[in-house]
Amino acid sequence: MVERRHYLFDIFKAYPWLMFSRAPWYIQVYSIFVLLFDVIWGTGFKHFMRLYVRRVLNPQGILGQYKDMIEIGSKQICAALKLLSSPDHVPALLNCTFGKDRTGVLCALILACLGKDKTYISRNYAQSAALLEHVKDVLRDEMTRKYQLNETFITAEEQTMMDLLTHIEEKYGSVTEYMEHIGFSREEQKMLCENICR
Repeated sequence: MVERRHYLFDIFKAYPWLMFSRAPWYIQVYSIFVLLFDVIWGTGFKHFMRLYVRRVLNPQGILGQYKDMIEIGSKQICAALKLLSSPDHVPALLNCTFGKDRTGVLCALILACLGKDKTYISRNYAQSAALLEHVKDVLRDEMTRKYQLNETFITAEEQTMMDLLTHIEEKYGSVTEYMEHIGFSREEQKMLCENICR
């Protein structure tokens, strides 16, 4: 029997601080009072989160969050890629809460490493939309009603992934160079390809 192992990579560990630092100073000050209100009334930080969602997250949309993900989550992304480059860790199941954001970005990087082009990767990512259709109401309730995130956060549009991959190319030169930048060497990328394709 195959031993099952579970790994958790917290890509958003530094995200709250990043969101706080992006807010204007007056929102930062105001948010301290909102946070105190949430703590006193035991709201589960609902009002605090909504404030930052409306003022910081919504203006940048899901694409902005994906760009943040590849930057602040680079150590975790690198660790996940290193894990998958080891024969001891495949086959593997990759998932996140809804299977389109963190999973989608990681899978896009893996597909790029395997030599797939941006169009293929973006279309593959967009397949999540149809697969999530049966939980669209749950997504909407969780994301838009509860936290007041805009509609881009519950979609999986081809253009979003295309724009992320273009951003990586513009900033790093290529996905390969991005992977090297975060500590995942070309040799490890080769091992990942061999491991995934065997």
